[in-house]
Amino acid sequence: FDVQYEVERDHLEIRILPSSSFPKGALEQSAVVQLLVWLFSDQDVMDSYESIFRHYQQNREIKNGVESWCFSFDPPPMQGWKLHVKGRSSNEDKDYLVEEIVGLEINAMLPSTTAISHASFQEKEAGDGSTQHIAVSTESVVDDEHLQLDDEETANIDTDTRVIEAEPTWISFSRPSRIEKSRRARKSSQTILEKEEATTSENSNLVSTDEPHLGGVLAAADVGGKQDATNYNSIFANRFAAFDELLSILKTKFACRVLFEETLVLPKVGRSRLHLCKDGSPRVIKAVGVQRNGSEFVLLEVDASDGVKMLSTKVLSGVDSETWRNDFEKIRRGVVKSSLNWPNSLFDQLYGQDGHRGVNHPKGLGELQVSREDMEGWAERVVREQFTH
Repeated sequence: FDVQYEVERDHLEIRILPSSSFPKGALEQSAVVQLLVWLFSDQDVMDSYESIFRHYQQNREIKNGVESWCFSFDPPPMQGWKLHVKGRSSNEDKDYLVEEIVGLEINAMLPSTTAISHASFQEKEAGDGSTQHIAVSTESVVDDEHLQLDDEETANIDTDTRVIEAEPTWISFSRPSRIEKSRRARKSSQTILEKEEATTSENSNLVSTDEPHLGGVLAAADVGGKQDATNYNSIFANRFAAFDELLSILKTKFACRVLFEETLVLPKVGRSRLHLCKDGSPRVIKAVGVQRNGSEFVLLEVDASDGVKMLSTKVLSGVDSETWRNDFEKIRRGVVKSSLNWPNSLFDQLYGQDGHRGVNHPKGLGELQVSREDMEGWAERVVREQFTH
């Protein structure tokens, strides 16, 4: 990595060098990118990270040819952090045994903006008009939930990193960084993709967690999820201009009160890239808790700023604040897994068939050319759907 920080702009530049074995697929995970920014912008955090190897060298033991060590490290300053844990209390309720940390709210001021460059980030420019015929394998895709670890084989750096689903640890930064991907131009030409049948490899479901290298055999695997639970309300506010106007009408004309607003990124699911917009930036979803006449409901709106797809506004009733964080995580995954559609079967499980409704957008919303009358009609439909539950 080559890292430069500009104090005046509060801007961080991260160049991933060609010699780096860092998997490019990890750069599609918002949580990983924010963690990289945090690591390279805070020396205390870097010192903590490097202490892992130092503790390993100091404390490792080798007995009968088996090496072992008790994991430990020097934590960075944690003032203002919140840890979300699972565990159990002692019989006398005097002590609490923490068995698992499931979430971290990190009080950290990351650089305002960060530019990340990687050799794989490219954008097209006018080319010479040549035509290429490329044969594309049509081998079946293995569901990432059915991957198997092979401890004997090494990982190949040229294959995409596969994520083995596990109970994810989520992170949230008090002030995240706005991420920009620096792309280098490349000559464009006409490319014709020709499908060819490929023999199905018997190793297609096998992956390795070893450090990937050029001579590796299997696809690399990242075990365990890292969900980004950072609230991006301010950073991506411009993507929800019309939706925010809807909220304003609900408050002024229909006496609604906003209880909470949160804008979270959609997670990477399997090999899908629908969690990203066309420009490679994270696709986000906004959730707003609303109260009217003593009744509460939640509105969901998916980011369609790149024009790929426009989903209806979803109205949820019967949402339990105690389970909302887990519910919202399942919903975000469901949206990506359903190819940018609402996961209605999941909504049925969570809130019942009558606990969710879709409200169509007014015409012209994608071009932000909507009359005040149509906007008020949108708000009326939201209120009507909420009270027909």
